[in-house]
Amino acid sequence: MNKTPEDLYLRIKNSNELVSYSVSDFKKIAYGLQFYIDSNIIRIYSSKKKGITLDTSQSKSDELNLILNNIYDIFQGNSLSSSDFDAEKNQLYPIMNPPLLGSDEVGKGDFYAPIIVGSVYLEKNEYDILKTLGVRDSKDLSDDRIIKLASEIKKVTNNYSILRIGQSKYNELYKKIGNINAILAWAHVTNIKNVYKKQHFKKALVDKFGREEQIRNGLKELNLEMIFKPKAEQNIAVAAASILARDALLTTIKNMNKHYDFDFPLGANSIVITKGKEFVKKFGEEELNNVCKMHFKTVQNILN
Repeated sequence: MNKTPEDLYLRIKNSNELVSYSVSDFKKIAYGLQFYIDSNIIRIYSSKKKGITLDTSQSKSDELNLILNNIYDIFQGNSLSSSDFDAEKNQLYPIMNPPLLGSDEVGKGDFYAPIIVGSVYLEKNEYDILKTLGVRDSKDLSDDRIIKLASEIKKVTNNYSILRIGQSKYNELYKKIGNINAILAWAHVTNIKNVYKKQHFKKALVDKFGREEQIRNGLKELNLEMIFKPKAEQNIAVAAASILARDALLTTIKNMNKHYDFDFPLGANSIVITKGKEFVKKFGEEELNNVCKMHFKTVQNILN
């Protein structure tokens, strides 16, 4: 059965991740449909060549765009969490063979979390060892497994770097820059350079999120062969980077829970809002700046 723009619209409208947003009815436009999520214009198109496509270019909310793109990936069967996921269709690798550096980030869609970038350089033998150990995309691993594999990765290689942008620092940067992808690009550049200081390398693979030119320009002096691909975590080097970053995020959340004697949920959904209201009652509005991403719409819902 062929999917339609209406099918994707209904998936978005009924998503639990968007309970704090107002989704309007849609209207027909040329080649698709258009609707609003709060004040953000969202369009869905359909064509024989490209199939169903989601256009969030008119949306000014980074948080909303992250949620919508995840829903779209699941709808299209391009996410490992989708029941329609086609492993053969999405087998993009090997793109680059080791030795190479992989770089990935976590936390950008989580309200109560820092941004953490992991970068790992692997020689061929190290790459093969990690593959044997079961290293793969951190999103497909339990928290306990991530913690264990992160320890194993650090035993296999010292050529890695983990860069953490705490919530208060992130909010400061966002006020100046106003774009999450620009912050991520700066973080990747900085972290890749940190690894390069330990071990010179020639090739790097980065999970695609936009701002490729900013990263290329930031690393121009290193004269690297750079590739940016979606689902780059299928490559062991990027998967290792994602595991180290996720392990650091879990440690950060654990420390936050202990410091505040409070349970911080990940994600950006109704549970996050409920916990946020509890947090404000206990610690006050000003303390939010130290534990969350203040530009997320979730803040308004908590304070309202």
